[in-house]
Amino acid sequence: LHAVALGPDGATLFVARAVILASGRHAPVVAFGENDLPGIYSATAALTLWRGGISLGKRVALLGEGAAEDAFCSALDGHAEVLRVRATDVVRSAGRSRVSGIVLRSAEGERRERVDAIVVGGPGSPAAELAVQAGASLEFDALEGYRLRAEEGGVLGPGLYGTGSVIGAKDSAASGAATAARVRRDLGLG
Repeated sequence: LHAVALGPDGATLFVARAVILASGRHAPVVAFGENDLPGIYSATAALTLWRGGISLGKRVALLGEGAAEDAFCSALDGHAEVLRVRATDVVRSAGRSRVSGIVLRSAEGERRERVDAIVVGGPGSPAAELAVQAGASLEFDALEGYRLRAEEGGVLGPGLYGTGSVIGAKDSAASGAATAARVRRDLGLG
């Protein structure tokens, strides 16, 4: 990969022997009716708002499981009620100009729960756009969707490496160490 840097003394061409991408994952999107109403947040966005002193309301529906979702529940403990919901049970959100409820399916039929916000969690999808533009390949998994095709050590292609959640790693620190070791080996640095 090449980059041109323009400065006061002219242009400099950089040729990278290795590029490591750690672009992470996109927030998850769950398909249900009216999933674009204001008042629907990713778990990480909801947690960031809460930590910034912004409340999402007194009762919040939470879809999905994971570290961000658990942290969100812990943060709200005693401050707001969290209604944990399976994403497969959601029919649609309710409200006109913003979320005022969630419609859920059950064995008895549909029921509406009053909530002030809906928080969507889960693994999301890899932020693979830069990697694909740089020559990496995607593969499709029926359960996870599209993901980068990475070899041992995060190799995505010649001189191109991915690390962390962009390649599906559960432990980003361990993935980073493995990728760094592979890059050092590939560059002959030990």
